[in-house]
Amino acid sequence: MVGVSILALAVQSQVPVSSASVDGGDGRVYLWIALTVGVLALVAALMLARAVIASDTGTPEMQAISNAIREGRRRFCGGSTRRSGRLLWCWRWWCLWGIRCRPGLRPMR
Repeated sequence: MVGVSILALAVQSQVPVSSASVDGGDGRVYLWIALTVGVLALVAALMLARAVIASDTGTPEMQAISNAIREGRRRFCGGSTRRSGRLLWCWRWWCLWGIRCRPGLRPMR
């Protein structure tokens, strides 16, 4: 471990590294790297989604279990997911507009 730190100090003292020596100092290389990685991630996500959609829905026993779980959720929630979504939307609207309309309070930007 000590040898690695001594080697790192020796290399650091011999080779000065600055952002100007890497890409001219404006960061365009890093921007292109980030964009490329983002596009590759989207392509991978698309391929995985297509694979999941194309996969088999399972054996009849698995489908029976899935349907039982779905029916239990529907009976337990009783359609409250739609109501809670509306309530959440109203709460969000009240928070955003209520804060903006109150004098002396400013939203964080």
